[in-house]
Amino acid sequence: GALVLTYAVIWHIIPYSRYLHATDLMKQHAYEEAYDIFASLGDFKDSEEMATETRYQRALYLVSNADYKEASEEFLALGGYKDSKEQYSETRYQYGLEALSDSDWQTAAEVFKELGHYKDSPTQYKEANYQYGLSLMENSEWKKAEDVFISLLDYKDGSKQYKEARYQRATALMKVSKWSDAAVIFMILGNYRDSKNQYKEAAYRQGLKMLKEKNYNNAISWFKGLGKYKDAPDKIKEAKYGYVLSHKDREDETTYKYLKELTKANYKDSKKIYNSLFAWKIINIYFNSSKNGTSKLSSISRYKPVYCHFEVAGGPPDGHLTFYGRFKYPDGDYTKKDKFEDYWSGCDAWWGWSDSIYKNPANGKKGTLTVIFYDASGNQIGKASVKIT
Repeated sequence: GALVLTYAVIWHIIPYSRYLHATDLMKQHAYEEAYDIFASLGDFKDSEEMATETRYQRALYLVSNADYKEASEEFLALGGYKDSKEQYSETRYQYGLEALSDSDWQTAAEVFKELGHYKDSPTQYKEANYQYGLSLMENSEWKKAEDVFISLLDYKDGSKQYKEARYQRATALMKVSKWSDAAVIFMILGNYRDSKNQYKEAAYRQGLKMLKEKNYNNAISWFKGLGKYKDAPDKIKEAKYGYVLSHKDREDETTYKYLKELTKANYKDSKKIYNSLFAWKIINIYFNSSKNGTSKLSSISRYKPVYCHFEVAGGPPDGHLTFYGRFKYPDGDYTKKDKFEDYWSGCDAWWGWSDSIYKNPANGKKGTLTVIFYDASGNQIGKASVKIT
């Protein structure tokens, strides 16, 4: 009989006593200790449900003490128990308001974003972000402020704050000589404050930087958009001239383009450089008595054939030349001008008489025979002479 009694005490009376003790602990708000006891009782009576109820009551108690953060964590853990889901949303909402009141803008924003459309969470989310953006502005954290206000363009004066953050960031970039980055921002800001003037200054400084680094085309691009700001037009010429000096190549179309512009403006010695690279010339002029001959004679008998050999040089890239030529006889008379069409740099040709320069060589005058070549404007582009004996 004693054994049966002991068994009853161990397996029923003691668990029951602990169960009652846990119930008393709940009334005393000692929820964690009560929960541990109910959890340890396993399937004794309704201990499992009471364990869950203990957590629920603890969460309600935390709410009554305005400990919304921990209360929300409890309701979240309770899942679908009673109205835990609704309680979770409300306690998170209250926690968000508390964070707003404490100027913990990031936490508040995170909470209200999570709550979606619960109550006025969308508005509270914007307000939290707005206040966070203002705090970033106060701390000169312009880029972070930009990133915040760009999502608030339709909230309060968010659009203005966004522009101001960008303006201040561009100004800060100017102070550390990051001209191109600053210029891009000021350009986008358009009419905001003095952004247009700030853009011009930033672009001008970037142009000067590129010019100093001999990045001429880049420099020209920056100066081009500045109109008559400061000496930008002169800087464009300086950059083009710098490019030409470092690219004296007649096949370079950019060199040709810049030189045409510089010679038109009569800039420095650009005409001289242009003529050395692109002016059409007839070169390597020599005389002999053979169409295919390469010998260069200083004198030819008036009884022999006379051939003038020459080469076309210069001109713009892929350019073609139409030019004219005539001879001056020893007696001072000239032949008519002959026309040469569609020649390009590197072309060579011959021109002259297959027997004699005179119809009656015996009566022809001895002396100097001169050949003269002209461009279409009548400018002399080549000249050479040979003695007729």
